[in-house]
Amino acid sequence: MVKNPIKVYGRIKPVLNKNQAEEYEINETAEDFETLTFNLKPHGISSTKPETVVYRFQKVFHTSSQEEVFNIVAKPVVDSVLEGYNGTIFAYGQTGSGKTYSMTGGLSCYEDRGIIPRTIQHIFRHFLDVGVTHSTYISYLEIYNETGYDLLNTKVSKLDELPRVLLMEDNSGTMNLRNLSMHAVSSEEEALNFLFLGDTNRMISETPMNPCSSRSHCVFTVHVVTRSASSSTIRRSKLHLIDLAGSERVHKTGIDGNLLTEARYINLSLHYLEQVIVALADSRRTHVPYRNSMMTTVLRDSLGGNCMTAMLATLSSHKNNIDETLSTCRFAQRVALVRNEALLNEEKDPQQEISLLRADVRRLKQQIALLTASAGAQPDDELTEAEVAECRAWVQEYLRRDAGVAEVAGAAAALEDGVVAQQAVPSDPRKVRLCFAMLRDALCGRDGEAPATPTEPKKQELPSKVATQVEHFREIIRQRDSEISILINLLRKEKQRAHATPGSPTPSPADQQDAEADDNFTLAEREAFKIFAADRKNRIEVEMTKTALRAKFEEARVSAERIKLTRKRMVSLHNEMKLLSDSEPAQRAKKAALQEELAGEQASYRKTLMDLQLLKVETGHQKHAVEQAKLRLLRKFQDWWAAQMSCCSPDQAEDDQHRTEDDDEAIDVGKDASVATATASPVTKNEAEQAPAADQAKSKDDEDYIRNSIALTGEPEVDREIIEFYKARNRICQP
Repeated sequence: MVKNPIKVYGRIKPVLNKNQAEEYEINETAEDFETLTFNLKPHGISSTKPETVVYRFQKVFHTSSQEEVFNIVAKPVVDSVLEGYNGTIFAYGQTGSGKTYSMTGGLSCYEDRGIIPRTIQHIFRHFLDVGVTHSTYISYLEIYNETGYDLLNTKVSKLDELPRVLLMEDNSGTMNLRNLSMHAVSSEEEALNFLFLGDTNRMISETPMNPCSSRSHCVFTVHVVTRSASSSTIRRSKLHLIDLAGSERVHKTGIDGNLLTEARYINLSLHYLEQVIVALADSRRTHVPYRNSMMTTVLRDSLGGNCMTAMLATLSSHKNNIDETLSTCRFAQRVALVRNEALLNEEKDPQQEISLLRADVRRLKQQIALLTASAGAQPDDELTEAEVAECRAWVQEYLRRDAGVAEVAGAAAALEDGVVAQQAVPSDPRKVRLCFAMLRDALCGRDGEAPATPTEPKKQELPSKVATQVEHFREIIRQRDSEISILINLLRKEKQRAHATPGSPTPSPADQQDAEADDNFTLAEREAFKIFAADRKNRIEVEMTKTALRAKFEEARVSAERIKLTRKRMVSLHNEMKLLSDSEPAQRAKKAALQEELAGEQASYRKTLMDLQLLKVETGHQKHAVEQAKLRLLRKFQDWWAAQMSCCSPDQAEDDQHRTEDDDEAIDVGKDASVATATASPVTKNEAEQAPAADQAKSKDDEDYIRNSIALTGEPEVDREIIEFYKARNRICQP
């Protein structure tokens, strides 16, 4: 738990005319604070001496750049949010003192970006450098006349038609905002687009104090969720970036009508905010009136709760605004007395916790098995004579057995079922190595006693389980024979079609990959599918859907370019309006015309953006149509392949049967020869040296036999693969 006061910063808006600026001084203190001193001149007849007032801030910015303000005010809070703490940064001050400029920034120059765009950039660069798994979400809330609205709602263009954001409190006391959308963003560009969309929908009016006055409170929230691959901890944090509407004195501005109503709601909500600050600063108060307004309810965690909070007080040095400036400074001093208790927002992911615990269990089981196997004996210790005699007895008993096919198959089945007795396999690795050495020496005739071999080979039947597997493998081999025959026919037809139409274009790799083969396809099915998909009549539906998808992409690109041009035009109009003055009638009329044009551009921007959102949905549907077309092509191929297999089986069955019988006869002959050789005498050294040459000769004979017994394509590579397939088939068929 981190308990610290709210950090308060001041930023003074300079005045172009030095004669209209109030005198002030900025001094540093020994406690790393800065003081702002105003030397007020006497006002009225009763006041004869100048008055000096001093206010203490964490730092006071006078001629600082936007980057310096971000690094000092916002960057520490953003870093704490990335570590898992909640954070809040809000700007407070009178209207026209530079709150929106400090938070959002100016539109004329890239260096004039405010705290919000720089925060977004800092967050995504941090994730790019660190490389952790994260999820980021954006929401934008506007509080206008004590009513909440979602600025990122693109379905409705008018403010009156937007659904109102409602405050809902759950059983745990957490305040939730209903009808406020949260948008997942994966890049800095997406987040900035949402920010620009919200700023476009925000309520802005022209007042005597400010030509672009914000008439509502805005809360831009960034939700961050980070996960670690090495632990099951999830950190959830949120960052509120708040641009409060400016306070104004009605008797100075002389506003009326709708502007007067807006000013009343703004001043009332700021008054409730000050009441909350006063209650938090007074330790004797037990009740804090958060529920008086919607803004204080939203800021309940930021003020005195689980949050790292920083306040930027924007001050005007103009003589006419000195009273509002002093009021802002007094409010900042009260805020500095509030202390927050920030907690690290961590929680455990149950699924990831279970996965990590299972991995630990597997690792510990492996260690236990390793330690149990070598318990009580060192790897370098020698075996005793009794242990050596025991190993020799095991080997001789094993060699005296009649280890036929049935016994080997039964042993394999017993191993699979886990019913082998524990004493059958020694736990000491030294005994295992010695038994293998004795067995190798016995088989090579160096142990003095040759292994007992049967005088006649016993032909035993295989167990039912093994026989079932053998029959299954033979069925697979017959199926592969049919597939090879179909491929050979396809290749012949493709070669004939290529010779018949020499000028026809070859299908491009993109056309051949319109629909990818299933991962469960065999090699033959994959090759057949490539040829099947290359036929234009089979892929016409896929091509039509892909053409429609490309058209949607082109429309989306044109809409994006139009949005980009409209945004540039809006920025240009805004800059032109800044250069015009309201004092001259001609410039005032031109400014009004520019405002109308800007309103039209904003409406066009919103319409184009909504069209782009609709295009995004249509593109998703079109992508689904492409996938469905590919799936239909895949199913069509599967039906065609099944028909080919069924058609090929009757005609090919006799040839395959003849070839299979011939192959089986050859295999039986080779098997009988090998059995006879094995029963004649043990293997000698000269016979072992002649074995490779015999294997090569047998391989050559098998290749000649295959070339003479089946029909080949004439292509060297294809024929070589077919021959290798039949060689492997013959080896598998041998028991």
